[in-house]
Amino acid sequence: MKSNKLPYASDGVRYIIGALLLSGISIISLNAQEALKGETQEAVVMSPFEVKSTEESGYRVTDSKTATGIAMELSKTPLSIQVISVDFLEDLNLDSMNEALRYSSGIMIDEFNRDASGVRIRGFQSTTFYRNGVRRSSGPYTDSVDRVEVIKGPSSAFFGQSIPGGLINYITKIPEFKTGGDLKLSYGSYDYMKAKLDYQGVLPGYDKLAFRFIASNQDSEDWRRYNYIDRQFINGQVRWKPNSVVDLLVGYEWSESRENLLNNGRTNLQFHDDWANPPADVINHFRSSSRPTDADVIAYLQGRWNTSIGNWATDITAVRGIRPPTVTTGDLSSFYPEGRRYNTGGPGGNKLFRDKAFDVSLQLHPASWLDLNLTYNYTESFADRDQPFGFPNGDRTVPYAVTRQRISWSYQEVTSADVLLTKELGGIRHRLLFGGQIDKGSSRQGSRRIDYSSLTPVMHNGVLLTGANILRFYDPFNHPEIDTSPLFKEVNPNLSRSSSKVTGIYASYQASAFNDRLNTLISFRKEKNEDGLSGTVPSFGVNYEVIPGLTVFG
Repeated sequence: MKSNKLPYASDGVRYIIGALLLSGISIISLNAQEALKGETQEAVVMSPFEVKSTEESGYRVTDSKTATGIAMELSKTPLSIQVISVDFLEDLNLDSMNEALRYSSGIMIDEFNRDASGVRIRGFQSTTFYRNGVRRSSGPYTDSVDRVEVIKGPSSAFFGQSIPGGLINYITKIPEFKTGGDLKLSYGSYDYMKAKLDYQGVLPGYDKLAFRFIASNQDSEDWRRYNYIDRQFINGQVRWKPNSVVDLLVGYEWSESRENLLNNGRTNLQFHDDWANPPADVINHFRSSSRPTDADVIAYLQGRWNTSIGNWATDITAVRGIRPPTVTTGDLSSFYPEGRRYNTGGPGGNKLFRDKAFDVSLQLHPASWLDLNLTYNYTESFADRDQPFGFPNGDRTVPYAVTRQRISWSYQEVTSADVLLTKELGGIRHRLLFGGQIDKGSSRQGSRRIDYSSLTPVMHNGVLLTGANILRFYDPFNHPEIDTSPLFKEVNPNLSRSSSKVTGIYASYQASAFNDRLNTLISFRKEKNEDGLSGTVPSFGVNYEVIPGLTVFG
């Protein structure tokens, strides 16, 4: 329902993106006209050049960009790495990282969380995505993504603190010193509409300076009621490469997304059956001098269980010794009005995400055996959530608004420097990477006060609900629909604060022998936080190509 979207719409930004997308059509058209004019000109004889072919074709990718800090072919890397190519992302029209990762083995996506916390790699819940090797707390959207690298298994030696299951690192598009672009207009079911422009070129009269501009606007709904996405994205980059030694890249990224995607419907139907009719063994267990009759125990249990499925699970465990699950995979379509189409978040489950990122990367290649890389990344994120609860009450009412709306601000600043040495010696190719990184960040949480006085009282099971209880015990079967957005009042911006600073040093050594059939990789990383706590993580791997096409690694 479009009328329930958050009142943060940046109409000016949307008009600007629309104008830029239209101008992109003009630019592409002008380039086509220039190309046609050039057909009548005299042919230009170019100097000889070397063409190198790779094995990449379609969705197949053969190398890793940043998984180990040393660009290596996947078949020669002693890690389990899966790469999702930009062709795959474009062909399937995947808008978010969570959609893209559905096609990766060993990864499970949580429908309830649409950020990194909704990704499980080999059973471990993820905490963050990585952008060009740097931790990113929010996003991302796929509009500027060139590839996604899924590193499976422990990889703290390469990225710092990470989960044992692995991590997700995505690589963004950069200017390629060519002129051209694409304008993509998409329309689909449930009013899905998206426009995306990706255009790049070189500075007229100076082919050492290139630029790239990516912009998109998405406005879509979903098959579930109340679901919508209203998202704008802008990415601009400038790349200066005056010679074979210097390569400087500067970029800026901005995105704003307003959405209601709380489409879970998580519960255990046994919980609701037990609430209505508590089992006899549980009643007997909780009988006491203060609760001598069945009616007394039932009243106690129903009061304890109604707003907490966790209390129900704890009490069943105390009686039977086995804890029941709070989430089941059964068919809940009959539990909610309109079946699976119903969104437990209702019209009030709105969220606003606004992110900014600024990047600078300087790569130096002063000699055939020496590479230097300096990077700086700054990100700033803002999130404003009206986060409904995910679990219904025992009496099947749905508490779809919390007492206080959650607001968060955060920033992160990462600076790193790498040195890569390459040398062929004794028939073995040696590569040594070493460097350091400083990662600083801070965040603070706030909340909005909610004024419940304007809510109209309703009856539920013979009880008149007023104030906050109207939302805590909302009955979607019988109560009128409620829009909670007018209830939010002033902001308390200082609910909690936190900051962090982590410094790290790292090194990786890679050796290739027997015509690159035998490859070893030894790495370590040592980090220290502002409290003085530190730790060192070593890593060792080896792989061997037994016959062409068959490689074993450990």
